[in-house]
Amino acid sequence: SGQYALSTETTPQEFSVEIPEWDDGIVARGLVSIYRLGVLEYSGVLTRTHRDISESPRVTLGGTDSKSLLEEVVVTLSDYSGETLTNIISGLLAAYPSAVSLGTVESYPTALTITLADEYLVSSISRVVKLIGWLYRVTADRKLDVASSFGVIKPNITFTEGLNLFGVADDRDYSQIANRVRMRGSS
Repeated sequence: SGQYALSTETTPQEFSVEIPEWDDGIVARGLVSIYRLGVLEYSGVLTRTHRDISESPRVTLGGTDSKSLLEEVVVTLSDYSGETLTNIISGLLAAYPSAVSLGTVESYPTALTITLADEYLVSSISRVVKLIGWLYRVTADRKLDVASSFGVIKPNITFTEGLNLFGVADDRDYSQIANRVRMRGSS
């Protein structure tokens, strides 16, 4: 069970999932991929764990989406003069490897000039796309996409799965019940 979102926000979005038992292969800052029905829906970086040990033990894993991989690399100096958007983005990803590869970059008709220095890779990419007013995202397979619009943004996803899972709803409306007492007498 868990909750996560795929977003075009520039800051990494958090995820939280519950797994049935602890696995010694889980490592801090490890990559997490979330599949549902065999389809990769989300990927992120594990930054925190929570374990409840009781008769019904629980393990909750949490962290941020793959955009946080762009925060681990510092751009020292990159000067782009009269370059296309695709050349700038691919040049940044090639010069500063971050486990995020180049995805789809729409062509921008105007050549750009920008100097990037002493900032995280995510800040550099944010500055480039802010210059043209576009969006970027890191997909579940860790590809960086840049576009003027991504259409409908996937909403927050909440799912629960488990063995013998069922839900019960009980609605009661007491407004139709009348309870009256009639009395006769004096005074």
